[in-house]
Amino acid sequence: MYYTGVFSIVLGVRNIGSDSATLDQVFINGKTLATAGANSNLPYPPALGPGEEKIFVIWLTIRYTHGQVVELRLHTISGNEYSKLITLP
Repeated sequence: MYYTGVFSIVLGVRNIGSDSATLDQVFINGKTLATAGANSNLPYPPALGPGEEKIFVIWLTIRYTHGQVVELRLHTISGNEYSKLITLP
């Protein structure tokens, strides 16, 4: 979504494993949210139990343009990383 200079990424995160998962970092193009000019409603640290799903929103506030591809990467405290390329509308 795009609102007057701000792109919103609505992120559905689901733990499909049998153990709890805790996110300790979120990266946009290899940078932390603060360094990447982004904000979010993620509590710190967001934890998900087995089978649990949560919805988060990340707002890209500066340096982003329509059609730009950004990499969103989630890092867990156990060292796992999950990434997704997103094309901004």
